[in-house]
Amino acid sequence: MELIDGEPRASVSLFLYSRNRRLGQMGDRNGSFLELVYEGSLEHGGRWGTPVWLRDDFGEYLAYESYGDR
Repeated sequence: MELIDGEPRASVSLFLYSRNRRLGQMGDRNGSFLELVYEGSLEHGGRWGTPVWLRDDFGEYLAYESYGDR
């Protein structure tokens, strides 16, 4: 969670795998991730928004190409 314009913003980034290989979209499997943003009040309730595929333009998540012991 982080503050944006003084309001809390909660989100989760998901990395999906099948047979230890990262799944993705946009022709860039290793450079995309699924993000969900919480919409509404954290105090009074809200809901998780529609999942959106985003591109990892800065390569922050390249280390997550696979999971498990190497």
